[in-house]
Amino acid sequence: MTNEDPTVEGLIDQEGEALKKVLPPKDLHKKIRIPVITVSMEAGSGGFLIAREVSQRLDFDLYHRKILKPMARSAHVTPEVLDAMEKTRLSGAHDLIASLLDKKYLPQDEYLRVLEEIVHALGKVGHAVIVGRAANFILKPEERFAVRVIAPQETRIRNVAFAHGVSLREAEKRIKNRNARRKAFIKENYGAQVGDPLNYDLVINTARMDALTGAQAIIGAVLGSQKNRSFNKAESYILRKQS
Repeated sequence: MTNEDPTVEGLIDQEGEALKKVLPPKDLHKKIRIPVITVSMEAGSGGFLIAREVSQRLDFDLYHRKILKPMARSAHVTPEVLDAMEKTRLSGAHDLIASLLDKKYLPQDEYLRVLEEIVHALGKVGHAVIVGRAANFILKPEERFAVRVIAPQETRIRNVAFAHGVSLREAEKRIKNRNARRKAFIKENYGAQVGDPLNYDLVINTARMDALTGAQAIIGAVLGSQKNRSFNKAESYILRKQS
């Protein structure tokens, strides 16, 4: 087993005695079921890079734009239609107008139906990393490990400017637009605040760590959560009644 792309079991073997304290010896030889890891992010924070690193190190399937294909099949549209819809996040009256102008347009409620259908299916299988798309709000806490990736605005502006070869002003504009769309989508459809840290199991600040370190933090937290069986219940408690 290589260090570059270990399986879950391989990671446990590499950690040796330390992880034996986390996972009972009887569980070391079992197929470990880890639920879906969801990665939500502020635009420009580098969350996708961390999600990709986690998926590669754990040999999990990575669902970002890839998720559009099964959604499109279920909705009988093309992935391009869904992609365009996600970029505009239309709803309400905009839905009606768009549907009249384009017969291939997918209404918001139908988009949500197919999105939740696919995400729930992935939740049952586990061993996947889903980037964005409200996955942490769709799945129950015991069905996912939810990560939020953040960074200071100045850092995110520089990241976007560098990645896309645009000015700092244009990068700031793109970030504001993306974050506004994501915030509105979550608020409108799930009645939640996308930036509330209580909606996540782990928050990572990429101003303090690179993608590899962030991925290692996630993997360690997920494996450590096996000890108190966090994925078997909606909540865990640090303070417990002493025997």
